[in-house]
Amino acid sequence: MNRAQIISEAKKVVATELKSIKTINSSLDNNFYRIVKIIFETKGRTIVTGIGKSG
Repeated sequence: MNRAQIISEAKKVVATELKSIKTINSSLDNNFYRIVKIIFETKGRTIVTGIGKSG
């Protein structure tokens, strides 16, 4: 890959990630607030796991 190709691919990746962040931002609602509150009020340790895929 040459310089232009690398920069072009990087811009595509950033654009894809930005789109995902905007989607997540619009889904932050009362459900998000409730789970964060539960996590902060939990005594001891909290284990958070997830599964997913990129793309």
